[in-house]
Amino acid sequence: MDALRTGALLAATLTTAVMAGLFYAYSCSVLPALRGADAAVLVEVMQRINRAILNGWFVLCFVGAAMGTVMLGPTADWLMRGMQALLPVKRRVRAAIIEFAQSNGTVASGDEYVAPRPTHQELAERVGSTRVVVSRVIKELLDEEEAIRMDGRTLRVRLDGRAD
Repeated sequence: MDALRTGALLAATLTTAVMAGLFYAYSCSVLPALRGADAAVLVEVMQRINRAILNGWFVLCFVGAAMGTVMLGPTADWLMRGMQALLPVKRRVRAAIIEFAQSNGTVASGDEYVAPRPTHQELAERVGSTRVVVSRVIKELLDEEEAIRMDGRTLRVRLDGRAD
């Protein structure tokens, strides 16, 4: 699946860049050349350009840019997860714990979720860190935040009307 996403991203980027380059070259060369032409010459030149440009390469880039972008729609979540790597580890671990509790737990009372406790390795894989770093961060979070509790094999998260 990652290969498909990467391929779609590369195809969308490449074909969009080709189209942008084509439009830029057109606006820097053809349009200034036609600036002083009369209407009959302008119509003749534009019709010739339209006939010449409608070829397989143009259609591939024009449709490829749109199709690549459409294929990337479902991968927006994947791209945003890649952006999370720029966040501090503590914030990523906190967000992963909340997400885990919401997706794997049940609502105990009002705004509190109860879920089976994830392993430190599972959280490390979710946030792109090591188990050792995640273990240290979890200890800090448990000391600092009353909203997150881990006792035994149970995870309890109280949202208090906020979510990361």
